Amino acid sequence: LPTVIFRSWKLFGQYDVPTTAIPTFIRACLKNEPIKLYNSGRDTTDPTYIENYCIAVELALTKDEAVGEVFNIGTGNEISIRQLAELIRRLTSSESEIILLPPRTETEKDPMRSYPSIDKIKKRLGYNPKISLEQGLKRTIQYYKQLMEVERIK
Repeated sequence: LPTVIFRSWKLFGQYDVPTTAIPTFIRACLKNEPIKLYNSGRDTTDPTYIENYCIAVELALTKDEAVGEVFNIGTGNEISIRQLAELIRRLTSSESEIILLPPRTETEKDPMRSYPSIDKIKKRLGYNPKISLEQGLKRTIQYYKQLMEVERIK
């Protein structure tokens, strides 16, 4: 059976699980509620808009050289959780306070860096993320604005 394995980083977009970081930050900002960041938001990630993930899937389905390989899917751009929260706050024109909290456990003291190298998928399959973090966040914010308006009307 031909297979391809993807390792993805912090996928986000419309219809995301509402309890993950990005939807939580967006909802808080749209309500001007505080955003709590453990470990002072020093951990890093590579938020990847779902459309970029779909591009990778399409490439894997159409290129024979993908078979049997493992690929990291992301944008290749590392961002701290604090920077992500600040970006969402700016894009929503929110006045939400960002509250920097200490680590919840002793093992969380050192910031966790979690972001992929996407060199392999770029070279082998020609993957190139088309939607920037800011573009993806704007689309996702618009979705949550509409969703929250519907919830308000109910």
